Amino acid sequence: MLTITIILIICGVFVPLAINKNSHIVNIFGVGSIVGLSAKTIYQTTMNYLAQDGFLITSFFQIPIIILGIAGAFHSIGYLRGHWEHRRGLYWALYFLTIFGMLSVIEKFCSMSILGILLAWEMMSLASAGLVGFDTHSKQTQRAFWTYLLASNAGAAFIMLMFAATPDHPILWIIFMIIGFGLKVGFPILHVWLPQAHPAAPAPVSAIMSGAMLNLGVFGIIFFSAPVASEYSSVIGYILVTLGLIDSLGGILFALGQKNIKTLLAFSSIENMGIISMALGLYFITRNNIAYQSTCVFALAGAVYHILNHSLLKGGLFLSAGSIYKQTGTLNMEELGGLMKRMPILGRCFAINSVGICGIPPMNGFIGEFLIYIAAFYGVIHGDSLVATISAAVAIALALTGGLACAAFSKCFGACFMGEPRTEKAEKATEGSPFMLAPIVILTFLTIPATFLAPIIYMHIISSFNIPIFAKDVQILTNLVCIIFLLYMVVGFIYFVHNYILPGGRKIKRGPTWDCGYAKPTARMEYTGTAFAQPLVDFFSPFLRSIRKLTRVTTNLFPKASEYSIETKDAGTRLFWDPIFKLFSKVFNKLHDLQSGSLHFYILVMVIAILAMLIWAFAF
Repeated sequence: MLTITIILIICGVFVPLAINKNSHIVNIFGVGSIVGLSAKTIYQTTMNYLAQDGFLITSFFQIPIIILGIAGAFHSIGYLRGHWEHRRGLYWALYFLTIFGMLSVIEKFCSMSILGILLAWEMMSLASAGLVGFDTHSKQTQRAFWTYLLASNAGAAFIMLMFAATPDHPILWIIFMIIGFGLKVGFPILHVWLPQAHPAAPAPVSAIMSGAMLNLGVFGIIFFSAPVASEYSSVIGYILVTLGLIDSLGGILFALGQKNIKTLLAFSSIENMGIISMALGLYFITRNNIAYQSTCVFALAGAVYHILNHSLLKGGLFLSAGSIYKQTGTLNMEELGGLMKRMPILGRCFAINSVGICGIPPMNGFIGEFLIYIAAFYGVIHGDSLVATISAAVAIALALTGGLACAAFSKCFGACFMGEPRTEKAEKATEGSPFMLAPIVILTFLTIPATFLAPIIYMHIISSFNIPIFAKDVQILTNLVCIIFLLYMVVGFIYFVHNYILPGGRKIKRGPTWDCGYAKPTARMEYTGTAFAQPLVDFFSPFLRSIRKLTRVTTNLFPKASEYSIETKDAGTRLFWDPIFKLFSKVFNKLHDLQSGSLHFYILVMVIAILAMLIWAFAF
């Protein structure tokens, strides 16, 4: 296997860098190395499965990396066309190292090699940081690059502190673990890099970071909680539930106020990581009490299963955003519209994935959230006052996030795909390259079998944690899947009858849109995404603190047209990190003034430093 790994590294890193200018050969080696790496990982996982006679939870976390890694590789072929032609080899090298680093992190977790974990984590972080800042001409991208790089290295530093603390100091171990892996998950305040990195990175990279890389933070918390979970399981659970509540509600609220598609998806990822954190928190709170067995089992299964669902759905949505950007040159929803007529396949895929990410049946996203609902209901019914209160809070938060997610993605889909185009580029948009469209379609169709695999995945997940499974719990999930299957059959039957049996269903009739009394509807007559979400944004204005601007107003008798804009910035960045960054900037600017260029001043500083050291030596 070592020989194969070396060959893959040569093909995935060194060859693309060497033949940078030959785009076709670079693409072949780039995609081929990713496919080869995925095949090698699948083979190793299969051998481990056979050797240990069971399913490993680590194998589950490899699935999103492999699926999104291959999908992103094929999508990159079309995405890179006309972009960064002279640096395509560098892109593929960094892309390979990112995927290789992610798979290596999971492998080193299993071996508990501290040095190996840190090296793999750094490889993943540095390679992905290079992809985030790949557009060197954009100031926003460079800001995102440095923010992401600092956050990644800070996470690695706290992981090192966790290893230094050892489980012999459980409180420090828990604190460093939550902060270190929480920086990758995107916990409150620690999520500063997420809304910046996702819009800046190329779409295939955003899909991998959101759908697979965030999962590694969750995996780290699950894996490294084990040494202290026997005594401090409840403490970990309370922390995760609290952080999850803030993340889920705050993430989707700020998603609602965004104009950039990828920024909206980034905040949606924060929301979904919050949902997973709430479920994991319920699991840790109830894992040591046999009376809460059903709550524990359903919470764990819901958390892990939602990871898979989020990976597939968010991967498809980010790749769709990349196709939109490639065809229109913008990700601003206010500059789009009418794409459903011009990109019908992409529009349907975006709609299906949006329904899934909102947790609406019969999509796979509903199954994962339904498991968490069941866990919360069991906690309310059978738990003591504290567990019942926490479970009720989780259920309420899950319901609120689901409703707000529907509003956010209705806004996104409506502003981008419905109505009339608002710019010339949106007017001329097409489906684009098959290399970009095919991965999106495949990811969308994968969400359907993922729904029906829920009972199998459920049993394997629980068994990998050595937790007993109740037959009644499996029966609940099996019945739900059967109902979902029947719902799919009903929808398919209605579609078949409407299109192939009923008179006139076989032919598509096209005609002008009903104008409701208008001669011809235009983009100026339609709701924008901002206008659609404005009532909800205003309702939550004490939390969102949106920035409003009204310009070009005149006080004449016949005033000219005015412009109104609203921007909702991340509260954590605006209220916490920006003041810190400004303070450091002022301090460093003052220190910069010390570089006067005067030799006499430098000699004076050296003399003062020597005197200070002498005084310290004699005094202490």
